[in-house]
Amino acid sequence: MPDAGAVHAILYEGHRGGAAWLAGGAIAQTWRPRWQIAGYMIVLGVAVRFMHFALFSGTLLAPWYLAVDTSLAIAAAFFGYRLTRARQMAVQYGFLFRRRGLFGWVRHNAGS
Repeated sequence: MPDAGAVHAILYEGHRGGAAWLAGGAIAQTWRPRWQIAGYMIVLGVAVRFMHFALFSGTLLAPWYLAVDTSLAIAAAFFGYRLTRARQMAVQYGFLFRRRGLFGWVRHNAGS
């Protein structure tokens, strides 16, 4: 039988990061500005705290845990946002930009 902590980490925490990653990608796909990630992830952080409270008898609005959950969600959402935006810029504006690495893009040189 697997350890309960391992099951919690894999299933529950993995889903939170996945939800934040997908939300960041959705914000980028709709061409919204980067600062909107914070607002959506605060809502997700509160929802995660509620899930901890309802499922695992955790504290509901403990400031430290709320800050940790929200900051991890913001980090995952930002990476999803940046990956999606880099892909958008290279595909939609391929005549101006090309991919540079996983999260970036650069302008094409005028002579090449």
